[in-house]
Amino acid sequence: MANRIPSEYEAELRSRVREQIALEVEGDVRALYEFTLPAIRTRRIADRDDEPTSSLSQIRDFVGLVDSAEVESVEVVEYASEVERFRGCPAAVVVSEVRYNDSDSATRFRTIWVRDEGKWFSTALGKMPLRTLEGMP
Repeated sequence: MANRIPSEYEAELRSRVREQIALEVEGDVRALYEFTLPAIRTRRIADRDDEPTSSLSQIRDFVGLVDSAEVESVEVVEYASEVERFRGCPAAVVVSEVRYNDSDSATRFRTIWVRDEGKWFSTALGKMPLRTLEGMP
C-alpha cells in the first residue's frame, strides 16, 4: 500500500470511522455489524453455524461497556487503489484514537478499511479487547 489516498476517499473514510464510533455510543449493534466488509460477513456465515449470532453478541458485549466516546484522531497511514485480496477494491490502513468513557487517555487502534460498492467497510468485527474498557470511569 503505497499510493496517496484521494481526498474524497479520505473524507468518506474519516466520516465512516466517526459514524462507527457514534453508533458504539448509541449501542446500535445491527448497524455496527453492517460496518464489517460484506465478504467477511458472508464467509463467516458460511464457515460457522453460530453466525451472525456470535458476531452480534460480541458487538453487544462491547457496546454495553461504552458510555461515551470522543474521537481524538483518525489518520490514514497506508492506501492502495487496488488490493487483490479484496477483489481489487481500494483499501486503507487507518489508525484512530478514541477516548472512551471519559478516560484520561485515548485508546489507539489500527484497522484495515476496504471501499466496496462505493462505501468503506472495516475488515474487523471489533477494534480492541473488551478488557481495555473494563474499569474505566
